Amino acid sequence: MAYSDLYPNQAISFNNLQSGVNQGVFTAKTTIPTSQKQITKTEASTYVNINTSLPSFSAKSSNQLVTKNDLSGIVTITGYLMYGVADTSGYKSTDGGKTFTALTGLPSLSWTAMAGDITGNYIAAISYSQNNQIYISTDGGTSFTATTISYILTGFYATGVSMSDNGQYISVAGLTTVISEKRNAVVSISSNYGASFSAGYGDSTAYKMYNIPSGKVSVSGNGQYITSVFAYSIDPGFPNVSRPWSFRIYSSNYGATWTKSGGSEFSAFFDIALSYTGQYQFITLDWMKPGVFGSIGMKAYVSNDYGASFSERFSNTTAFYLGGNAHQGFVSATISDDGRTMVGATDGKVYVFYTSGGLPPALIASTDYGNSFPTFTQGFIGNVGIAGGNITASGVTNNYISMMLYNIGQYNYSNNGGTTFIPATNTSHAWVQIYRKAYTTYTPPPTPTYDFYYATQYNCPGCSFNASNVLVAFPTGTSYISTHYYSALDGYVYKITSDASEGTAVLLDPTLHNSNCTTICSL
Repeated sequence: MAYSDLYPNQAISFNNLQSGVNQGVFTAKTTIPTSQKQITKTEASTYVNINTSLPSFSAKSSNQLVTKNDLSGIVTITGYLMYGVADTSGYKSTDGGKTFTALTGLPSLSWTAMAGDITGNYIAAISYSQNNQIYISTDGGTSFTATTISYILTGFYATGVSMSDNGQYISVAGLTTVISEKRNAVVSISSNYGASFSAGYGDSTAYKMYNIPSGKVSVSGNGQYITSVFAYSIDPGFPNVSRPWSFRIYSSNYGATWTKSGGSEFSAFFDIALSYTGQYQFITLDWMKPGVFGSIGMKAYVSNDYGASFSERFSNTTAFYLGGNAHQGFVSATISDDGRTMVGATDGKVYVFYTSGGLPPALIASTDYGNSFPTFTQGFIGNVGIAGGNITASGVTNNYISMMLYNIGQYNYSNNGGTTFIPATNTSHAWVQIYRKAYTTYTPPPTPTYDFYYATQYNCPGCSFNASNVLVAFPTGTSYISTHYYSALDGYVYKITSDASEGTAVLLDPTLHNSNCTTICSL
């Protein structure tokens, strides 16, 4: 039976599913078995791309049978949008990184970072040189409007920006000054697509900066969770020496309220990445514990409870008393929408012990929600940003990870979770940052149309007369045989007598008919 002819509450077989593919309702993930076997929820999502967030589908257990009602949408994955800043310009790619187009509406400034939504319409750009300003575009970059970030403290020099998938929630992290040794951390939020920004959070304590970059921020895809990270330098006094000290400022309610975490001594938080729901969060950091018995290197922290707590999941450090080299500059973190894949990369900075030869840049990757990082490999000198996804999409990126290099303006991509990278494009731009969004469109199946008729209704079993002029319907274009009885699997059989106008009708199955009423009643 053709998929379009099925009733809304009719269970789906493998053959029905293949019919849906043939009719353009679904796209197949793999070869569908030829079988009349009715399929379960798990089997449906295994063989075709479907809208798994549909309430009736998500409510079912994995081994329950699915009906046509449960499969009323398909997922069409159409690609990645990429945003980046380089020199005094901003760029956008709508073909997964094959080409980058300059955003002509952006003023010529020394840009720090950029974020965008999944449609390409909403874009936010920041410059560390501009006090209390963020530049917002609602037309894909054709024009930008300078918007005040916050009035919470005397200054707001933006260091990081991030955006929800739909562009409604935009968060900016920054510092109160660019000239003073001691600075306050500040975070602001817009919940109206950048039209205005709230007071957000301003730390009452000023600290000496440990290093730049610091003050990164990440917004979950749904906008609910926001986490920013800051790294400072503290000096406990003689006989101790200065060391890094970091903290988080985070929100779990779209930026309505904020919490400052406790300090993490010896850690220099450099980057933060959140999954779509915010459940999984990933921090990359440099580690420096001074002293003869101290150590230096790089670490990664992971949260699987929406940022409430973090655990160390990766560490590569060198003890000072042993000598040797250590990786530093762990500046880039990315995470897939589902949180499964996490990749971090250094910018090539290395701590060198006396005259040692140094180390190549480093890259780590996890494909189990950050529980382990089995990939620890050579990265790229000049890395300034890394962005990831977890769905196959059109464009050169294909899936997973993209990386920008400052020194040669090169754009690299990985299609195996960051294990290896492929040079894709040399843009000649001195990249400063990269930001990427995967966009997914939900395409409903075609709406069926029907032809309406009057029919005589007969009881089953026995085929005795029950009612006349019952309104029935067939899928449009389906012919009927006037001498045959038809079933609706409702306990009656029907014999069509004449055409009728549209109305609430009994849907007949055009494949279940016979000239013998008893035969149809037995179904």
